[in-house]
Amino acid sequence: KGMSAISAVVISLLIGILFGVVQGYLVTYLEIQPFIVTLAGMFFGRGLTAVISTDMIAIKNKTFLAWANYRINLPFGTYNRRGMFIPAYIYPTVIIALGVVILIKFTKFGRNLYAIGGNQQSAVMMGLNVKRTKMKAYVLDGFLAGLGGFLFCLNSCAGFVEQAKGLEMDAIASAV
Repeated sequence: KGMSAISAVVISLLIGILFGVVQGYLVTYLEIQPFIVTLAGMFFGRGLTAVISTDMIAIKNKTFLAWANYRINLPFGTYNRRGMFIPAYIYPTVIIALGVVILIKFTKFGRNLYAIGGNQQSAVMMGLNVKRTKMKAYVLDGFLAGLGGFLFCLNSCAGFVEQAKGLEMDAIASAV
């Protein structure tokens, strides 16, 4: 309570990165199955969240609410029945998602991820450092998980330990 929105977001991103580092190390260097590590990490994170509170927490921080309600108006739109122009808009979360897609699709790191995901043995033969790239991928995933949690809270303006419960297999299937 009483924490600034910026520091809360930074802390959540750092926690995501920490989860990514730990899980990346367990998968990459200790060679534990990724499914087991990530599922255990999710349950561990949910348990830590339940220690903080099992009740829904409404977010009432003015800065956070301003971020949640911010829209980017586009130069086109439509007219309502009264003849008033209503501009089309998108939320900044869409821009963030597109930035992540561009990062993965059009960078050397993203191409390395595609190569390793396609065939790890071929990636080794191409001269890619598979362990380093996998570790970076888990750190990025942890960061993106923290970012995704922040964006989800922007959408709902609340936090609750039971949110998205039961969607684990959906998340795994979409990742695969």
